[in-house]
Order: sequence, then C-alpha cells, then structure tokens
Amino acid sequence: QHAATRASGPRMKADKVVAVSKANPSFTVTLPSNATTGFSWFMTRCNHKLITPEGASYIAPKNTKMVGAPGHMQWRFKVTPLGLSVPRVMKIVLVYARPWQPMATARHYRIAVVSQ
Repeated sequence: QHAATRASGPRMKADKVVAVSKANPSFTVTLPSNATTGFSWFMTRCNHKLITPEGASYIAPKNTKMVGAPGHMQWRFKVTPLGLSVPRVMKIVLVYARPWQPMATARHYRIAVVSQ
C-alpha cells in the first residue's frame, strides 16, 4: 500500500499522488470537463494554510467545430512554506457536479500531495 494512501486514512484512496519539494512546490492537475453538460469541477477540500490554489482555467477542445465537445479543466496549486516544513501528506478533493444537484451524486477526485 502506498504511503500516501495509508497516511490519508482508510476512507481516502488517492486518484493521483503528487510529490512536491522546496525546489518544486507547484503542481497542476488536469481533468476532463464539459461545461455544456452543466457539470463543473469544485474544490471541496484543501487546507489553505498548507496549499494555495493559484487558479483554475478551462482548456477548450482542439476541435472547436464540434458543439458540446469536452475539454479540460486545469487546476494550479502551490504548497506553502508551512506545508513544506516537514514531510507530510496533504489532501485535496475536487468534485465534478452540477451546482443544483446534491453533492452526494458528484464524481470525486482525490489528490494526495506528498512533501519531501
């Protein structure tokens, strides 16, 4: 079992594990997205004292002639000096949902950020 999965607890299995360091504190996460369906990615968990979300932007599909074609959402993060002060596993959870529907039906994407 990966250390990030164990350290995150039994209820959180990471979909992605990202390693960061003082030399490389920033990282991006790119996820499929299709705004024409009403779905969007929302951040529901992130300790802002340890990780700073620096932005999120939609990347349109290359074939723009297709109406409703899916694109990607790119999230940018930077681990703070406090997050890098000791080796630790930090968690981010993003959900793909329609804002007017219950979050219980949303798709969850879990990221384990490991500082070294």
